[in-house]
Amino acid sequence: MKKLLSMVLIAALAAASFVGCSNQAAAPAETTAEPQKNEATGPSTEKTFVIGHHEVTMAPYCVALGDGAAAAFAEAGFEQKLVYGDLTTEGQLKDLEDFISQEVDAIMYFPWVTSAQRTALEECRDANIPVFVVDSPVEDTDLVISQVATDNYAAGVQCAEHMIEDLGGKGKIVILDTPENNSSLLRANGFCDTIAACPEIEILSQQNYNANQQTAMQITEDLIQVHDEIDAFFACNEDGAFGVSAALVAAGRDSKIYTVDGSANGCEAVRQGLITGIAAQQPYQMGYICAQQVIAYLKGEETVASYPLDTFWVDATTVDQ
Repeated sequence: MKKLLSMVLIAALAAASFVGCSNQAAAPAETTAEPQKNEATGPSTEKTFVIGHHEVTMAPYCVALGDGAAAAFAEAGFEQKLVYGDLTTEGQLKDLEDFISQEVDAIMYFPWVTSAQRTALEECRDANIPVFVVDSPVEDTDLVISQVATDNYAAGVQCAEHMIEDLGGKGKIVILDTPENNSSLLRANGFCDTIAACPEIEILSQQNYNANQQTAMQITEDLIQVHDEIDAFFACNEDGAFGVSAALVAAGRDSKIYTVDGSANGCEAVRQGLITGIAAQQPYQMGYICAQQVIAYLKGEETVASYPLDTFWVDATTVDQ
């Protein structure tokens, strides 16, 4: 019965639409690089540019990224070939190779296992196809034109600061991360670096849940069998937070939960008291801005190498603002 309750909770949250917690528009973020001139190509009055766009999964967050990009490409008269992956490196690299064989004019994508991207990026370079990264920056900056992403380290710091305040600077906590993904790694680093300043906060466990709800739920179920007291959890994205929440509800346990994302699913969980706080991203705006960088480059206009976006804090006091 408890397992069924957990599954019902996950299904209910997943049924929410992809619109985020707030209708606030994204203000232009500060850039970390000077605009760069592109002299290689210019505008065409006849050619319709075709953009290969890969998102790692059809999760609501990625759907919002795709929709934001679609809006910008439609405004510019560009064709968007949008495909959603299966959260595997193999599937993602195959989709990029397909874009290369289709001779698209540019590729925009969300790298999943960021350390495994260089070969694919080199293949794009050799095919003279410019690449634009959204959400999860790669280290191979020499192989991409522009990267548009949340300041993920700062998002982790934001979660830690709110947790510290809510716990009064002491307590026992658990961290769930996905270190093979750069966004998750940066969030965990920001969180851990901030928590390190509080010696009375004890990290009971830090585990990899592979950005999977079921895995996060199983980890939480195991941990609450071992630890009578867990004051708070930090999960690097909402899938992890949903899994944690489902396990806690089924067990009748109460712990604070902090995470990063900000979908309607997550905001509804905040309203219900299932998630304590979220460093909310702006996926629609992120997709739109990255697509604008693609458009500018192909028209021979200025682009920026890095375009960070801030998160805003969502909890019970701000969720409906």
